[in-house]
Amino acid sequence: MSFFTFGGPELPEPEEAREPYRRQPPLWGPSPDEVGRPIPTSFVLARSDAAAVAVQAIRAYSTGCLFEIAWTIRRTDETASQWQQMHEIAFRHAPAGRDDSDSLLLGVALSDGTTARTNDRFDWREPGPGPRLVNSGGSGGSGGSGSTERIHGTAQRWLHPLPPAPTMDLICAWPRFGIDDSRRTIDTTSVLEAAANAHWLWPEDAELPLTEET
Repeated sequence: MSFFTFGGPELPEPEEAREPYRRQPPLWGPSPDEVGRPIPTSFVLARSDAAAVAVQAIRAYSTGCLFEIAWTIRRTDETASQWQQMHEIAFRHAPAGRDDSDSLLLGVALSDGTTARTNDRFDWREPGPGPRLVNSGGSGGSGGSGSTERIHGTAQRWLHPLPPAPTMDLICAWPRFGIDDSRRTIDTTSVLEAAANAHWLWPEDAELPLTEET
C-alpha cells in the first residue's frame, strides 16, 4: 500500500468572468484573426558600403499592408568596441517625432499626395486623418543576430489604411550607415487586389467590435 494518497474530493469548477472577444484596432497592426495575402515581390531597397536594406515580402490585409524588412550591416575596419557600438545602434528604434540619424527610417509617399513615416508623431487614441506607418511585431517590430563580421536583422512595418491605386513610393534612409533617401515605386493595384482576397479565420470575425483603447 502506498504511503501517498491519490485523488480526493472533486473541487467545484471556479467561476470565470468571460469577456466578449474584440478585434484589435487596425492601426495597431494586422489582425491575428485575418490571413493576409502575399504580394509576389522582393527587392533590395537601399545599399551602401556599410549596410543593405531589403524588402523580403509585402502582405496585404483588409485594413492595410505589412512590409517585411531584412537588413544587414557589414564590418570594415571597426575596432571591437566600435563594432559593439554598431550592434547597439543597429537595434535602436527612432523615437516618434525625432529625426534620429542612427535609426533605420522608412516612409511612404502615396499617389494621393499623402505621406507617412515611421518616426511621425501622433496620438494613438486619436491618430487623425492620413496614412500611418508603424512598427509591428514582437519587441518593437524588430529582431536579429550578430557576429564579429556582420549584423543581420528583420523588421515589420505596418501601413494603415490600404494605399490608393495606382502606385506608392517606399522610401528608406539610414544616415548612420551611409544610406540617404532611397526609394522604390510599388504597384498598389496588386496590393489592393491581394487585400480583396484576404480572409478571416471565421467570416463573422470581420464584424466583431474593436478593442477599446485606453
